[in-house]
Amino acid sequence: MLSARTQGLAPAALGDLLRRAARLDAQTGAFRAGVIAEAERTDAARKEGFSSTAAWLMALSGDPAAVCRSQIAVAEALGEMPATREAFAAGEVSESRVKALAQAQALCPGQFAQDEASLVARVAAASPQQVPKVLATWKRTTDPQAAEAEAEQLHGLRGLHLSPGWLGMVHLSGDLCQWPS
Repeated sequence: MLSARTQGLAPAALGDLLRRAARLDAQTGAFRAGVIAEAERTDAARKEGFSSTAAWLMALSGDPAAVCRSQIAVAEALGEMPATREAFAAGEVSESRVKALAQAQALCPGQFAQDEASLVARVAAASPQQVPKVLATWKRTTDPQAAEAEAEQLHGLRGLHLSPGWLGMVHLSGDLCQWPS
């Protein structure tokens, strides 16, 4: 454990360690995605007696089905996204940014292939708050009708829930959408 090593470090040094850890996490995620893609290609899960790659990953990792399915989706998407795959392997983009890029790629694969290198660079350089805006702008420029349909679909998924809590408090949860500006 690093606690003895990190105790007393200056905030800048701790920030540097966190950036390095995030880069390693991305590189590990890219490696995992490559292994999952190869397992899918070779039908490894079925050869090991599992009904699906997701079931196999659940057994191997102990992660829930949703996490395993998400990892498989990332691995599949990276097969069509060479610049994204390269940036992920280099630790330049996180898995969450890869997922966002994969959603953009699914909207318009041909245009994404042409724009991928510049889009990956913009997403890698953007703050977490800017990433959705960068991709929304690209989507609106690339395919305005599909971007509008996606926005309407998200608008339809919105919801707000109130429920009583144990101590007389009211619990508020929900999903709201923000129309791109």
